[in-house]
Amino acid sequence: MPQPFKEYLGEATSVELVDHRKEWLAGQSSHRRGFDLEELSRLLILGAGAKRLRRMRDRYFRTYASAGALHPNELFVAAASIDGLNAGLYHFHPRDKKLIRLGEGDPRHQLVEATEDDSLLDHPVILAVSGIPWRTAWKYGPRGYRHLWWDAGMIIANLMALADSAGLPSRVLAHFLDERVNHLIGADGQTEMALALVGIGEGTPSSEPQYSPLNLRAAPISSNSFEFPEITAVHRETALSSTDDFRKEAARAGAGEPIDEIDKVIWKRGSTRRFDPTASITQRVLEDVLAYASAPIPCDWTTTTNELFVIANAVDGVEPGAYHWKDQKLQRISRDPGAREAAHFLSLVQALGSDAAAVIFPMADLGSAVETAGPRGYRTAQLEGPIMSGRLYLAAYAAGYGATGLTFYDEEVSKYFQTSREPTLEVAIGTPNY
Repeated sequence: MPQPFKEYLGEATSVELVDHRKEWLAGQSSHRRGFDLEELSRLLILGAGAKRLRRMRDRYFRTYASAGALHPNELFVAAASIDGLNAGLYHFHPRDKKLIRLGEGDPRHQLVEATEDDSLLDHPVILAVSGIPWRTAWKYGPRGYRHLWWDAGMIIANLMALADSAGLPSRVLAHFLDERVNHLIGADGQTEMALALVGIGEGTPSSEPQYSPLNLRAAPISSNSFEFPEITAVHRETALSSTDDFRKEAARAGAGEPIDEIDKVIWKRGSTRRFDPTASITQRVLEDVLAYASAPIPCDWTTTTNELFVIANAVDGVEPGAYHWKDQKLQRISRDPGAREAAHFLSLVQALGSDAAAVIFPMADLGSAVETAGPRGYRTAQLEGPIMSGRLYLAAYAAGYGATGLTFYDEEVSKYFQTSREPTLEVAIGTPNY
């Protein structure tokens, strides 16, 4: 099995993050004091940190959902000088709660060149999310490519919710020159690949001298690894090698309401392993969860590719069946007294699908996405659905319920909802049975 944490060889300078979880979770720390090392620490530790050790050696549960708990993503921090942290490029170590310095000076200018977006300098911190296919593909094969996006979206949903609670603007960027971002973070585009950028905060701290990489080398994550040609091919086909390939769109503003006590919600969040099949949820709870998940995402693509579809198993006031969340209301596609059986089958014959009160699928119009944005539209669709799914998790837990992500029979899901759209993820919500 691949190592779950990225380690660097040789002498590496590290910065200890400020771990004030007790204060954060008790609501005793103000999150509106500005953007400093403590606020960055809160975003990283709560947004993507390790929580507790699993039974298997050196395997940790983390603060976000992960397919098979394999955690194939890494997080890099490109920062201007902020209070408590010098400008530089850093790698976040989620178990040790440290930043490993990979370069000195302000690396944000490198990202401006990779995106042709000068407004990135308005963010004192830019996070880069990468994916390591072998961490998930050793178990799931080529479908592991989808899991890179599933987990990345869950991380980004956490980060944006935390930033929002601190009054810090944030936005996701999916359009960048792959080779340049990969080069900056030390990824080769094959065994590790840049997936998305997240700008956080506002204001323009003074720019540091030209960025200088420290050329640290990462340790191998596995004694043996295999390349999956399908993963390499699809990522290469959706890469951008020239700014002429950008189909620039105006940034889309977010309109979601912040979740109260988001720190506590994220820390208690898990993936529910058993639902109570006798328990229901109210229509109001379901609609609130769907509204939060479907709010616009601040990002560099304007067209919402994914829409939410629902199998209602046990929702008070809602007949069992298939529904489409459209124009902020549930629109029935079909009544189905056998909704639980359908959810059970579509969820790869898992009881979690049938025992949940509702099963929700972000579903993308991939043809339209590619027509509008070119091949990159495939990536934005695969990222947007998981961000919405991460929000489904957060909203369900904030309402006092549980949630879990599931895999599914893609074509059968589309048939059930009578649509040409394709599912990008599945989230079941309901009352935990323990």
